[in-house]
Amino acid sequence: MAMHACGHDGHVGTLLAAVHYINQHRDFAGRLVAIFQPGEEGFAGGRYMIEDGLVQKFGIDEFYALHAEPMLPVGCVGFIPGFATANADIFKITFTGVGGHGSRPHLTRDPLVAACECVLSLQTIVSRSVDPNQTAVVSAGCISCGNEKGSSVVQKTATIVGTTRSFEKEVQDIIIQRMQQIVDGTALSNDMKGKLEYTKLYPAMFNSPEHVEKAKALLEEALGPDKVKLMIRRAGGEDFSFMLQAKPGCLFRLGVQDETHNASVHNPEFDFNDKAIATGAACLLTIALNRAAS
Repeated sequence: MAMHACGHDGHVGTLLAAVHYINQHRDFAGRLVAIFQPGEEGFAGGRYMIEDGLVQKFGIDEFYALHAEPMLPVGCVGFIPGFATANADIFKITFTGVGGHGSRPHLTRDPLVAACECVLSLQTIVSRSVDPNQTAVVSAGCISCGNEKGSSVVQKTATIVGTTRSFEKEVQDIIIQRMQQIVDGTALSNDMKGKLEYTKLYPAMFNSPEHVEKAKALLEEALGPDKVKLMIRRAGGEDFSFMLQAKPGCLFRLGVQDETHNASVHNPEFDFNDKAIATGAACLLTIALNRAAS
């Protein structure tokens, strides 16, 4: 059994509650579009919807969305103006050497040694190549080379896979440039081939400060100022970013925390708090109805 544990079932339920209200109260100005996005993480569903003409087909001017937030109490919401989530990229590095027997290493070109050197060198990107006032993450998630039964085998290939995170494009460019240099240099010094495959998966999500301020003011009036918080940006990924690249708007955080719901997202103990559905639907409706009428 496996689960994503991010609350997307609750997100769908919250939007369904808002749609149910709209269907019963059709006396509103403007045009509202409810978007049930597929493939939120790992499949870039937001990108495909934009490429399929979502904005043009429905005449969308602004986008708004929410996401469960276990760090906020149920009944509260949080806003992050500007960059809110990071460029979420993935990489695969392959070293190809010469395999052989561990008792005769001089006849081999060991890719595992190169992979280990590379992982250590990758750490210098953040510590020595990126401005400390900017944010960057380079994380190797897996080294794959041989198996535990091959204790005397020097493999021919070794691979490293991982993720990088950044906000500003110039930082993303530095990461890619330095990774390529490190891979090339490591391969050269170990007399083998090295290959970097770098995939820009999700762009950084930018919440328009202007639209954050407007939505925040509406929810402060609806929920009370003490229920609306300002939060700091996160290095997670979010493919709602593709929609915000097409049109301005923002994603806000929906509090789900109480005494029985306090596990973080992507935790096996995470459980979307159904008590948050009413707050989330009310917030979506408040923003949508007022922005459509403006």
